[in-house]
Amino acid sequence: MYLAGVTIPYVHAYHAENPEFRAKSDGFSVVIGPAFNLIRKIDRDTRRCQGSILILVLLVMGLLAALVFRSQTLARSRLVGHSTDLDRVQLRAAMTDGIRQALQTLADDPTLMIDHPHDPWNQAIDIESPAGVSTRVRMVELSGRFDLNNLYVKAPDLSSRPVQDITSDIFTECGDFEPAGRIDALIDWLDPDSQGFREQAFYEKKDPAYLPANYWLSGWSDLLHVEGFDRAYFEARQESAGGQVFTAQFADTLCIIPVARNRPLVVNINFASRATLVGVIGRLDSGIVDTMIASRKDNPISSVETFIAVLDDERADALRPYLGVRSSHFRVKANAWHQGHASRMEAIVQRDSKGEISVLRWVL
Repeated sequence: MYLAGVTIPYVHAYHAENPEFRAKSDGFSVVIGPAFNLIRKIDRDTRRCQGSILILVLLVMGLLAALVFRSQTLARSRLVGHSTDLDRVQLRAAMTDGIRQALQTLADDPTLMIDHPHDPWNQAIDIESPAGVSTRVRMVELSGRFDLNNLYVKAPDLSSRPVQDITSDIFTECGDFEPAGRIDALIDWLDPDSQGFREQAFYEKKDPAYLPANYWLSGWSDLLHVEGFDRAYFEARQESAGGQVFTAQFADTLCIIPVARNRPLVVNINFASRATLVGVIGRLDSGIVDTMIASRKDNPISSVETFIAVLDDERADALRPYLGVRSSHFRVKANAWHQGHASRMEAIVQRDSKGEISVLRWVL
């Protein structure tokens, strides 16, 4: 061991036997005891201090690593969010372009006064963009269905068949054999007057209370607020009565078009389901319906008069305001996919007799 540059031999051995002793070496003496213990204590404290510093350094390094990991996680999350937003923009742009193309095809229809399922606009459009976005657009013809908003207006004239009777017969075709109460409630919901059993006073007593719209239906969800209607009512059903099976679906026979009118919208007999035609024409004249369906199979029907001419004048006049061969309202549905992301977009549009198209409502 070395102390102040002086060699002290055998210190460890003697010190182990006697802490207080005098060592001699080459004529030089030094007293070793408490001082030596002090040196050992300082050495131990130094090692403890170094250990504490090492632990502190490790803690700081762990904290820095956690901060770096957190920063990387946030950056990755933001990158994914940015990618998702970019995909959403690309999907929206692709669907908008697809709808525009479908509407152009609809406007360019060479036979604007006669519409039939074989028309080009009634075919689905599939588009693949250079960015890899897949889009499908299809046109859903609405004029082949009877619009529930027709209940908002009165029949065109006294000789016409009442709108309530048509709606009631269509409800029956869908399996509702007691539709009168629901139809009355729906009329009270639509009309602006207060004469009825399901007007403002009735809905104010509900919990929570609310008010009837006294205006057009804007969509199917509006019906859920009308007394007598709920989601279960519109579920697929199969009812039997009088030896006949009623399996028509509301979505296939009825529609909701949120547009003002002063007379009921016409039903296109080239697109209407059998249930819709039976509802409009009546079960007593269902033979005419079967003739219509057979005639339109391969070629469009160009005139309603061909079929109602077999009826007496009074009956023909009662049906004429509700039947036609031209479609005026459509639902455009677009779906797009890209790298695991998907989106959809819809629009309800109106086309006049000149081919001019206007969007009535967007559904995003």
